[in-house]
Amino acid sequence: MSLLLGTREGVYHVADLATADPSVDRVLDAGAKVYGLAAVGDATLAATAAGLFRSTTLDDWRRLDLPGDREFVTAVAGSPDGERCYAGTLPAACYWSDDAGQTWRESDGFGAIASRDRWWNPDVTPHLRTFATHPAAPDRLVAGVDGGGVHVSDDRGATWSERRGGIVSFVHDLVALGPEEYVAATDAGVFWTLDGGRWWDYCYGDLTRHRYFRGVFVDGHTVYSGGARSHPGDWGGDRGADAALYRLELGPPPTDEPGARTLAVDVEPYPGEPREVVLSGATVDGGLVAGTNEGRLLRRTADGWTTAATLDSGSQVRCLLAVGAP
Repeated sequence: MSLLLGTREGVYHVADLATADPSVDRVLDAGAKVYGLAAVGDATLAATAAGLFRSTTLDDWRRLDLPGDREFVTAVAGSPDGERCYAGTLPAACYWSDDAGQTWRESDGFGAIASRDRWWNPDVTPHLRTFATHPAAPDRLVAGVDGGGVHVSDDRGATWSERRGGIVSFVHDLVALGPEEYVAATDAGVFWTLDGGRWWDYCYGDLTRHRYFRGVFVDGHTVYSGGARSHPGDWGGDRGADAALYRLELGPPPTDEPGARTLAVDVEPYPGEPREVVLSGATVDGGLVAGTNEGRLLRRTADGWTTAATLDSGSQVRCLLAVGAP
């Protein structure tokens, strides 16, 4: 498999991570931040601040039009069955497509969420920042709003329920561990739910050192998330983000408490810390890779994390997507 990297400027492609010095080639010059990548059938979608782009070859990208001329696209995902794809925007709106992104329809139900008038973000207009799905619940779509919490649809985006209990409003990333189990990275720590978001528990976050978490990724039931001491505007000085990469080991549910899990937290060293913060991660050919805010692509080996490639300084590896046959 190869790897796509979403950065500040566009999308890059790494054809072979197994080589000692893999080539990193830009395949989409969006001229704006890339917020998300998704594979839907034979197409790849890129959500960017300059619009939504679609490609079937990785060399030829076409800009897509969303209803209402929405241009600031902040999230994208495909349904587990591959039949539908979703896009989220700034301001917060949700769209779906049943033809791999060729045409789109807005979710009126998302626009009717009762708490919308109370969504608030001091830095930017509240926006749909992330989606999560799971194969065991193909009709369920979970959406994280940066400034509005978490919301769940059980009918493929048509109607929505608020699932904000116990979690802060500033949700940056979501990942599904099962049909009812999700983990969220937020600006006040990592949260998890075992009941489809009806209640969220504080999973981890050291408010004295690392409270800001941008991305979260998984390897089985091991969760990784990069933490920073504060918001990106403060990532300066000799220690930069003063970052750390957390590994959260989720144990199997005990037989006398179905659905419960034990939790063990550890920190893994990596090249670039503490200045660079891990923003994204993915699994490629059975191995973990991660990207940092200073353009470093990391690979996890038996000896720990190593640098696999480095983009131009400031590129920010904001999202990752494995593409191609395993």
